[in-house]
Amino acid sequence: MYLAIQRIGGARHYFIRESYPEGADMRSRDLFDLGTRPGRYIVYPGGNAYYIHEALEDAVRALKPVGPVYERLEEILWEFVRPDIRHALRGFRSRERAHRREPETAGAADTAGAADTAGAAETAGAANTAAADIDSACAAEADGADAKVRERAGAASPHIFDR
Repeated sequence: MYLAIQRIGGARHYFIRESYPEGADMRSRDLFDLGTRPGRYIVYPGGNAYYIHEALEDAVRALKPVGPVYERLEEILWEFVRPDIRHALRGFRSRERAHRREPETAGAADTAGAADTAGAAETAGAANTAAADIDSACAAEADGADAKVRERAGAASPHIFDR
């Protein structure tokens, strides 16, 4: 999986895309249309934490891409994480990457469904219809999660968020 950028009507549109072998050729398919603002799929629960919205992960996972889904989504969307959080987590990410050597295996069984481009396009279209719902869910969830984290943390340490 990788981030693809395409100009549509003068604006940059971002897609999560996957390449796969089909016979002697390599093909690609769009797994998800992130639109013009991929950062909307990143939820900030508070502090230096963030996560990729579950609806995006579920939509991509439903298309059965090759390899680990969540880890790749984190890598793909890293450049859209708020700069202050990227700065705070940069050291942790490099250490984690050095210790984690997760092989991405692509067997014939993994890519068999990719050859059915009509089915893949239909599934991708169904996944992308959820994008508008994800927008509102992300905003509501981020606001609610931030309030809950602050409330829980406030009982234990009232100054934890006062930096």
